Amino acid sequence: MLTSAAQLWAHGTDVTWPTPAPATPGTPGTSLTEHVELPTYPFQRQSYWLDAADEPLNLASTGLTPQEHPFLGAALDLPEGGHLYTGSISLDAHPWLADHSVADVPLLPGAAFAQLALHIGHELDCPRVDELTLQAPLLLPEADAVQVHITAEAPEEGGSRVVTFQSRITSAEAGESVWVRHATATLSPDQASPPEDDASWLPVDATPIDTDPFYKTVASNGIVYGPEFQGLQSAWRHEDDVYAEVRLAEDRDAVFGLHPALLDAALHTIFLTESHPLGVPDDGPAGEGGARQVPLPFSWGGVSWYGECSGVLRVRLSVTGPSSYSVAISDENGRAIATVESLSVRPIALDQIEQASLRAEVPFQVEWVPAPARNHSDRPSSSDSLASWAVLGGGVGEWWEPVEGAGPDVAVYPDLASVLRQVSDGSV
Repeated sequence: MLTSAAQLWAHGTDVTWPTPAPATPGTPGTSLTEHVELPTYPFQRQSYWLDAADEPLNLASTGLTPQEHPFLGAALDLPEGGHLYTGSISLDAHPWLADHSVADVPLLPGAAFAQLALHIGHELDCPRVDELTLQAPLLLPEADAVQVHITAEAPEEGGSRVVTFQSRITSAEAGESVWVRHATATLSPDQASPPEDDASWLPVDATPIDTDPFYKTVASNGIVYGPEFQGLQSAWRHEDDVYAEVRLAEDRDAVFGLHPALLDAALHTIFLTESHPLGVPDDGPAGEGGARQVPLPFSWGGVSWYGECSGVLRVRLSVTGPSSYSVAISDENGRAIATVESLSVRPIALDQIEQASLRAEVPFQVEWVPAPARNHSDRPSSSDSLASWAVLGGGVGEWWEPVEGAGPDVAVYPDLASVLRQVSDGSV
């Protein structure tokens, strides 16, 4: 009876429950409201919650090797001697990268590609970057992360390796984008000995250069260096050479060994040469012109890194051609830190970067487009006119015949194959 009463009450029926009746001492009660004493043993229970693993993920168990590089997470050994390095770069994880922008678009500095090539080269016993060619800039979106793949092929005859840099944007809204190849490099195991220490770095007759308005002038031409990339401290000019002192805004050298912002600051001396191409207009093939251009690193050759650095670095940039240079970097004691035997720059139009940024921020997506309104008063009455509805099935004509005068919006077909034939012929 209690079960039936409970079911009625659960379904909304007003049940009049009996009032509690006091039990007679010493007599087992038969009242519906008799209280039962709790058992003297604890209730048995079992938890079905899944406990999270306390141990962190062991990358070695998945075949991956952890990487001690801010841009890289792990490395994977490939068959036949190749290696794949994976990582993620974003403005959220590396906010200092937002201080390097061209046409108001944050770009990964070309110096970062050179530093990554040096890092991988030292891991694979190929410490010299024989050649590094940049093919497409790596744009850094404001909200999304950029997935990076760096593939080092198996060593060729002589021990050199070919390295390819690729990336794609990953986001919850746009999904995974296509892979873009940004650069290729050739690493060599043959690295020359570092140059001898040179304490007498600056010629006595070098002419000082006023660097106070430097970053403001560069920004007016489309390249904006924020505080993290304003490493140029002082500069001098001597014949075709530019000498400079650079340093980081903060002490971050040890994280990278050779910080990309520090290496990039060394390249700012290009804008201090007498023949730098900053702001040269692009007249275009038909003389329409007017688009501003900025020089960006395009090709590196003979890049070597000799050791970690900190504090102020000394830079000597020599002009070797119309748009080519060589760079030597040393510390305050004259100890060689890095050398770039050849560096070529190539002007790039600012509007090209702006357009590339718009394409990256507005992914392709499917949208419904309203169909134009149909004017039923002008529709044809021919039996060959297009129909909006199709009725399938044998024998349907027996009951469809009386309403055929409703118009040509409905067509009758015996089966689906007939409809498909009409579609392939273009009749529907």
